[in-house]
Amino acid sequence: WRTKLPRSKNKYFASPLLAGTLMYCFREDGAGFVVRVADDGAEVIDECDLGETLVASPVPLGDDRLLVRTREALYCFGG
Repeated sequence: WRTKLPRSKNKYFASPLLAGTLMYCFREDGAGFVVRVADDGAEVIDECDLGETLVASPVPLGDDRLLVRTREALYCFGG
């Protein structure tokens, strides 16, 4: 299967992160997308806008947290 993430003039520089059945993808403009991945396809289930430039890949912390670094801040989601 294939899926398309929301497009913009900004690119996806950060590597996507797959954690279980969830894939986290961030664009350069700080827009982030959570994609549920299954054998029969994928679906964007959530999105956020950090409002800052982001080119680093997200990093998992334990089982329930995610670190995301922008040019200005370090965010921890979950837990």
